[in-house]
Amino acid sequence: MKHAVTGAGIVPVPHGAQRGGNFTLIELLVVIAVIAILVSMLMPALGKARRAAYDIGCRNNLKTMGTASAMYSGEQGGWIVPAHMTYEGTEITWVNLLSGVHVWGGNPFGSGSGLVYFGRDRTAGTQVCPSEPVKFSVSRFPNGHYGINTYLGTCNSYFANGSLKEFYRCKKQSSIRRPSVAVFAGDLSRWDGPHVNNVRFFGYRHGTSTGDDRDPSAIEVPADKRAAANLVFCDGHIGKTTYIEARETAAPPDSDGLPAEANFLWQGINK
Repeated sequence: MKHAVTGAGIVPVPHGAQRGGNFTLIELLVVIAVIAILVSMLMPALGKARRAAYDIGCRNNLKTMGTASAMYSGEQGGWIVPAHMTYEGTEITWVNLLSGVHVWGGNPFGSGSGLVYFGRDRTAGTQVCPSEPVKFSVSRFPNGHYGINTYLGTCNSYFANGSLKEFYRCKKQSSIRRPSVAVFAGDLSRWDGPHVNNVRFFGYRHGTSTGDDRDPSAIEVPADKRAAANLVFCDGHIGKTTYIEARETAAPPDSDGLPAEANFLWQGINK
């Protein structure tokens, strides 16, 4: 035990009390190492929580789309909103009709049915999937990150006059044989269109840390087979599918002539 000289004489100083409050270099390095270990342990959990939050946001958007679609059909005599149509020489999509916003910046199409969309130059509203980093633009997702099931109907001449026109014709709600299995819309991967007519066009963004990093200019098979696309069905409920699950859907009734990778999209629908 060391001693200190004070006005009261020589006073014993307890062992260790002679040190100040400073850390030694070794102690500081140990603290930093412990913090680094804790952070590395927390990062996967934080990433998982972030992906779960994005997934919830995406599902809420799809729920809004289902509600907007039902409102549109109620106001249009039971007709399902078409994927495409041409009005006075201008291409109009289901997003424009449900939101009332002209994709090219023209006059609005009425008040819409509740879909929140601000046009191709502003990445905001219902058409934004939180898990998709690519923003809206003229050439990339001009109608948003979600696509409608093309087989619910389109007035676009390319589809309406092609070899599969019986599958693409516009339909009423009464044409939906099983609303709980008929897909209305879902995550979209392709940049150049607002619809999905092949399950490879779904955006499989959810469920894994890698997301969907395919080249959207080509119809490729997603690399991560565990990733899932969120969907809203014609009865309004939300679900999801992986590419493998969608691809392996058995041929539904009246589907002769459809590509195998369209079976999932045709299920529950009548010609």
